[in-house]
Amino acid sequence: MNRKSKTDFSSVGPSADGRIKPDVSALGNNDVLFSTPGCCYQGSGTSFSCPLVAGLVAGLRQALPQASVKEIYQRVINSASQATQPDNLLGYGIPNFTLAKDLFNFQDEFLLYPNPVKDVLRIIFKDPHDQVFTAMIFNSSGTKGV
Repeated sequence: MNRKSKTDFSSVGPSADGRIKPDVSALGNNDVLFSTPGCCYQGSGTSFSCPLVAGLVAGLRQALPQASVKEIYQRVINSASQATQPDNLLGYGIPNFTLAKDLFNFQDEFLLYPNPVKDVLRIIFKDPHDQVFTAMIFNSSGTKGV
């Protein structure tokens, strides 16, 4: 199976209200599992991939105990492999929890939206007085924007 493809048993989006679905993805086909006596075997199903992501989110929450639920969610989707180009097959993609933990939280200083950016990036400063701001924009290939 290609890492960028979904399994046949996985559902697709969008959600009923038009949002990206799924939010993120994880391995759900031929996962290595442990049985009660401690032996391992392979199995497939969303019932295996969902707990994988949930466990990693719990670890992220433990690493960042002051983070809000919204910040944890934003860190997960912003760290994922398709964060800038989500689709309705894999959502924002496969989360990178090391990156999610290390992402700088700008929420206290300013807000950036939308994510992903299509044509316009909006920056809202929480306290714009006497601030100097310089920005360089790069695309997902690392090319500096004009």
